[in-house]
Amino acid sequence: MIESWQLAAAVKDALSAKRFAAAVGRTLQTIYSWTRDPHDPEQDGSTNLFDWMEAVIDALAARPEGRPVITRIRLWFLAVTDRALGAFQPRPATRDELAMHTSETVREFSELLAQCCPDGFDADRIMKEGTEAIDAIKRLLSAVQEGVQEEELEHQVAVRAMAGRKAS
Repeated sequence: MIESWQLAAAVKDALSAKRFAAAVGRTLQTIYSWTRDPHDPEQDGSTNLFDWMEAVIDALAARPEGRPVITRIRLWFLAVTDRALGAFQPRPATRDELAMHTSETVREFSELLAQCCPDGFDADRIMKEGTEAIDAIKRLLSAVQEGVQEEELEHQVAVRAMAGRKAS
């Protein structure tokens, strides 16, 4: 896995140290410190934004109630990167994503139904919103199925590789 200081260095190289510093509200000295190995005493590196993010995620992972928050951080980060890339990048969904998106979709639809009353009943709106909710759930299920198939394929490849090593 890439080290956080290497990632910070890649950001600095892509942006320039000055732009990186301006984007995160830090000094040039701080940026240069972030892009050096903190474990090498000769380089005088320091912890950086990526280290802080990792520390928060590790702290959340240590608590059962933190795991759903990690999933939300992951989804937020994917949305930010998708936006930055200029388009939605389709990818298989995980079971956690399915659960979160399904509950959001069902909650939104239930809020719509709660707003309906006998004198303000709008059957066309309910049909339209309900159809959209069902379509969203179908898309999520399809994405999860693709993810499950991908996981199964990765598992099969790993098992074959292990079997090949044992046969050698």
